[in-house]
Amino acid sequence: MAQTMTKTKMFNIRTTEENYQAVQNIARFEGKSISDFVLDTIIEKLEEWEDVQAIRDYEKDVAEGRVKYYSLDEVLEDCDLKGDV
Repeated sequence: MAQTMTKTKMFNIRTTEENYQAVQNIARFEGKSISDFVLDTIIEKLEEWEDVQAIRDYEKDVAEGRVKYYSLDEVLEDCDLKGDV
């Protein structure tokens, strides 16, 4: 089976010597190259941002009345499980 190549992009980051040394030390501690450490950190931050966006969307839906909460009793009744639990 042929592998598909993923297009990648490269960018440079300018930083102070102090920040560079900190990143280098952490990458070394984690057993990663600086490039892998920075890429992993960026990906983690992007995933956190997606989570924050999902929470904001949910909070907006709640504020606009598009979310309905159900008690356990209501769920059990709707599923015809009311005496089984």
